[in-house]
Amino acid sequence: MNTETTNYYELLKARSEEKRKSEPEPRFANGSFLPQVVVRGGALQDIAWDKIEYLQEAVRKWHRFAWSDILRVAEVVGWETIILAIEKNQKQGVVDAAVEYRKQNGLTTHDMDAMYIISVNGTLGVGFDHTTLEHTPEREIGMAYTCPMIQGIRDMGMENNPLMKDFSLWCDTYDNMELRATSPDIWYTHTHCLGKGDKYCRYFVDYRKPEPGENYYQTLKRFRDVKRKESDASAPGGTVANEFRYGNSIQKPVTTEKLGLTKEDELNLGVQIQRRIGVSTILIGAELIGWEKMINGMYTNQVPRLTELSRNVGAKWNITGTTPLDGAVLMHIGMLGSGFDDHQATSWISKRVEGVARTCPLVESAKESGLENKMEDMNIWCTAWHNANASAMNKNVTCTFTHCLAKGDKLCRWIVE
Repeated sequence: MNTETTNYYELLKARSEEKRKSEPEPRFANGSFLPQVVVRGGALQDIAWDKIEYLQEAVRKWHRFAWSDILRVAEVVGWETIILAIEKNQKQGVVDAAVEYRKQNGLTTHDMDAMYIISVNGTLGVGFDHTTLEHTPEREIGMAYTCPMIQGIRDMGMENNPLMKDFSLWCDTYDNMELRATSPDIWYTHTHCLGKGDKYCRYFVDYRKPEPGENYYQTLKRFRDVKRKESDASAPGGTVANEFRYGNSIQKPVTTEKLGLTKEDELNLGVQIQRRIGVSTILIGAELIGWEKMINGMYTNQVPRLTELSRNVGAKWNITGTTPLDGAVLMHIGMLGSGFDDHQATSWISKRVEGVARTCPLVESAKESGLENKMEDMNIWCTAWHNANASAMNKNVTCTFTHCLAKGDKLCRWIVE
């Protein structure tokens, strides 16, 4: 990876097009998913790295992508534009998923109890650890001292971004789209956020009405400002002191036991939820600011952090060589747990690794969100991501995606050399 590159998007796009022309057409073969190579006496995927552990890491990975991308796009277009674009592109899909959750849980009411179950199911396996302080037919109040979203932003080195002061409005965007499957009158507001310097995350849910003429962003912002002021117990009409009190965890309501979910099931669901959000964010962001700006911003803000994280993984598992084969192992570890189960390394020597796939979880996530027609340069995004991993030990090692299912190709194909 050339650190002097001025237009990373153009570099990757040109390389992809050149490789596509000069390489033979890809063909599928049953090969090897490289993390199954022997590492420290065991197969990394099956022995050295516990499945629960790498599923948790996959969830963390998609947190990093989603929130750093949200911030990068908001820097260009502002919070109002991106939140309204999310509402336009994702609302129906989120509502449909919440309707399905209601069916699975046998929910027929449209009250605060149903809200509670749907909100929990929408975050299963995603890494939240809130405590519900109050739950009544009229309202719910909860808080937490940790947040996987904020941690994802910290992992990407963007925790001091000025736009963090309004980051909680994204949380409100998604949570309230989800609640529309239960009631048009229940609204969910995060009054406090670790990302803006508060000591904790705190949320408030009750029955409200938007003002006539407000758009979705304006409603969420007004509710946030009003409810934050009300949350101060010393203020007139204050509702609850800003301090921890024992309550009930929101992670395990009894009704979720009907689904028979194991810890592994929950994490697989968490990966699916967070990957769908991450992919939707990338595609909506690219539509708002253009693929070129999206990829070049990724190179500046995210690739250095992703490379550092991959280098740390290499040090942990003694993958410290500098060949393309070493880089491909790190690249595939970066895929582990995220749904790339059909991806096969079909040819590998020290100087070159080639692989193919018949399915892609990124394409599936885009379809789930109704965004499959916005994936024009997704292969360039994949190249940028996997370059960060493949080049972690040697900046001269490159990964190139020459074929992409999102572009109508029959196979996904990549080359590390």
